[in-house]
Amino acid sequence: MKKILLLFIIVMTTITVKAQVTDTTKADTQKNTLVRVAPSVVGGLEKYYKYVEKNLKYPKAAIKNKIEGQVVLTFIIERDGSFTNINVAKSLSPETDSAAIRLISDPKAPKWTPGIQNGKPVRVQYSLPFFFKKNR
Repeated sequence: MKKILLLFIIVMTTITVKAQVTDTTKADTQKNTLVRVAPSVVGGLEKYYKYVEKNLKYPKAAIKNKIEGQVVLTFIIERDGSFTNINVAKSLSPETDSAAIRLISDPKAPKWTPGIQNGKPVRVQYSLPFFFKKNR
């Protein structure tokens, strides 16, 4: 497994960030807006990169079948910084998709601070790419 190089790149300019702000006139109505302050990793992105590099497991079936590429996950960062509604926006294989989901669902993962809109924490839709590539 040491010959496997796991890459994780967060491109801040390509990440989708949307807040869900509840319209107080209609309790069931929500609309998406851009947030004033985007969610961030407690301890910084470098801490998250190290966590991903150390813990993202390249599935054996993907290695055997020479599957390389990108999995993109979308999820909601809640007001408390937790993740909900984790979905695969771009699939590579069932095994790599599961590996990426397992990684961000792990309770040992670095915590996130929520997005801020009008001085209050808000739910934010977020997307992250996970790269699977065999070291050559």
